[in-house]
Amino acid sequence: PGRPLQAPDEPPRIGDVSPRCLSLVVRWRPVARATHYALVITAGPQPGGPIVYNETVTRSEFFAPQLLSAMQYGTQVRALNRAGSGPWSARIIGTTHLPSVAPERLPRVSELRVPRGSRA
Repeated sequence: PGRPLQAPDEPPRIGDVSPRCLSLVVRWRPVARATHYALVITAGPQPGGPIVYNETVTRSEFFAPQLLSAMQYGTQVRALNRAGSGPWSARIIGTTHLPSVAPERLPRVSELRVPRGSRA
């Protein structure tokens, strides 16, 4: 018979934390023997911050929506399979972007004007 299944023995290497205005996209290298991954995203740059996401996924990427803009988030991932879990990855910090237009700068509907000569 075959060898018994072993838990992953290496941490995933996070390759990219792509910031967006109110979200982050986290990507990592797949790990041998992993069937899925545990991902934790915490608020703030220091370990032990409030947990924002605690997810188990089968792909080697995760889209984290509904975050605060201009905020730092810490991300860690570990590989899992039926035999157990591997070590956590290094903690990577991602910072979401500011909105491209501040809400108070957007024109009010009453301030919008239709140029002369155009048909509404």
